[in-house]
Amino acid sequence: PGMLVMPSLMGKTVRQATEQCLRLGLSPQIRGGGVLVKQSPEPGRLIRTGTHVRMRFALRPSVAEAKAGNGNGR
Repeated sequence: PGMLVMPSLMGKTVRQATEQCLRLGLSPQIRGGGVLVKQSPEPGRLIRTGTHVRMRFALRPSVAEAKAGNGNGR
């Protein structure tokens, strides 16, 4: 298997992060929904293709408020 530098996926949606992982030959493991708030391996690490990438997604309050348009996030 080849080697590559793990990119930063922070702030990407579940779909965007998953598609980027698959294009790079990585195996995404998804938890949550919204935007990416934590990933492992960390960006900049040298990894092998086929590596499992653990991704945690969450709705940030600012994102929820912007979508709701009412400033209270509900």
